[in-house]
This record gives sequence, C-alpha cells and structure tokens, in this order.
Amino acid sequence: MGAVVNVWHTDAAGDYGTEAVECCYYQGSVSTDRSGLFRLTTVRPGQYNEPNAPPQHIHLEISHLSGRVMTELWFADDPSVPARPPGDVIVLALRKIDRGGTGGTSWQGAATFILGT
Repeated sequence: MGAVVNVWHTDAAGDYGTEAVECCYYQGSVSTDRSGLFRLTTVRPGQYNEPNAPPQHIHLEISHLSGRVMTELWFADDPSVPARPPGDVIVLALRKIDRGGTGGTSWQGAATFILGT
C-alpha cells in the first residue's frame, strides 16, 4: 500500500487564498505508487506578503503505516533561504528546463523521504 502525500502552498503572489477558500488555492493529495514515487506539478509558490516571512515553500505531510513526515520544501535558488535552514526542512535544488517556443520555462527537482523509525 502506498503512502498518502498531502500538499499545500501559496500561489505565485504568496497568498493562500481568499476568505471564501478554506485553506489554499493550491492543495491536494496523492498516493504514491508501489515504489513509493509521486510527482508534483504546480506553480512555484511565492513568499508570504509579510515582514520576516519564511522563504518560498511547499508544505508536505506524508503518511504511511510505517510512519509520518511533516516537512517543507524550500528552493535552493531563493535568496531568503538561510545558510543553515531548520532540520525539518528540505532545501530542493532545481534544474531549469527551457521548453522553447511557447512552452516557457519550468523547473524540476527531486527529494527522498524516509518514513519509519
């Protein structure tokens, strides 16, 4: 049985949503495949619109019979990422992909999560 991955983050402007939206414009859940893999395709979140805001990030809650992980993905190219981020944060190095023509630009990264004790 695969793990369940709950994901939520702000929009590109750093907003979670309006008062009419309970949490987030960008949120969802996915189950991993038999190998424990999943793919997330989304917009890059913006930094909160407040003083001393944390870096751009994506919240992840990963649950499985073997354990549970709550973490955030931060982006290595974000200048607001501190030299020593907290231990419960994963700083993700992104690879820029130029799609050419009207395809635009996107970024790709990978992370490994280990659940259990």
